[in-house]
Amino acid sequence: ASVEDYVAWCWEGGTPDTYSAIFNGSKRLEITSGISGNFTPTSGFTFECWIKPYNTTLSQPFFVGGGANSWSTSNGYVFGYINGSTGTAQWQWNNSGATHTLVLSTAPTVGVWNHLVVGYDGTTTRIWLNGASQGTSTNGYTVPTTVDQVALGGRFSDFTNAFSGEISNLRFVKGTDVYGVGNSSITVPTTNLTAITNTELLTFQDSTIQDNSTNGFTFTNYGNVITNQAFPYINNTDGSISSTVNANTTKGFSVVTFTGTGATGTVGHGLSQAPEIYIRKSRSNAEDWFVYTTLIDGSLDFLTLNTTNAKTNSGASLPNATTFEVGAGEANGELL
Repeated sequence: ASVEDYVAWCWEGGTPDTYSAIFNGSKRLEITSGISGNFTPTSGFTFECWIKPYNTTLSQPFFVGGGANSWSTSNGYVFGYINGSTGTAQWQWNNSGATHTLVLSTAPTVGVWNHLVVGYDGTTTRIWLNGASQGTSTNGYTVPTTVDQVALGGRFSDFTNAFSGEISNLRFVKGTDVYGVGNSSITVPTTNLTAITNTELLTFQDSTIQDNSTNGFTFTNYGNVITNQAFPYINNTDGSISSTVNANTTKGFSVVTFTGTGATGTVGHGLSQAPEIYIRKSRSNAEDWFVYTTLIDGSLDFLTLNTTNAKTNSGASLPNATTFEVGAGEANGELL
């Protein structure tokens, strides 16, 4: 592929079904009833979500647990706290006046999806960003014993310090160190999170805001938080050309973006098997819409959506379980 930016749509069949909740810096959701020790882990926990921050101009918490009235220095915690002064994220917990903070060594990237995990095994806390460890803490503390409110996207009764961005697939697991705090790197999931054992909250996966854990918590919606169909993005290095893949492997659908290198190469598609059809379109220049398929005669043929031209054999290698091939350049929009 020539040195341009491209996007490719690849699917086996089906449609995407992952969603995010959209916060604009003045909205939040609260769970204020039905909680009974669900968010007061004593032996460990795992908090996980994808975030796409729009900016870092304000201190922007997006998961807050507090006592009877609010998060405070005596009882509560903030998970995934966006620090407005540095643009980075941190996790902070308070108990009996003691405050502990674990700050990410790398700031989440604005405008793209970032995978964030905080894990605790009863002794050590570790935080990961996009699979890479950002630091650990072994500070002794007592987990808050009373957490009967949870706020998502902001603090309780506070419309000024609120998250501006999107959150997808948020999960809180009590009593389980899911990823293992002894691991300096973890594998970022590529499909929807599920309600594994000890899941207390699982949300921001559907067109409606709902809790998919067995608790089925209900939310009070302040400011009309809405949803958006959007996959968390992941980096893919399966091919010779790195790509950004937005995939739902269960449904067999992915959106792939990549920049050509000027040479023939392969690009990871993020699916669990070779796609039978995929569409490619340049994002940099005016170009035909190319549809590639192996369904006609077993070879990799292509047609153009915006012309009446007959199908043509591309001459490229067949896509496999991890990649598809792109040519060295373009002539009239075609891959060579």
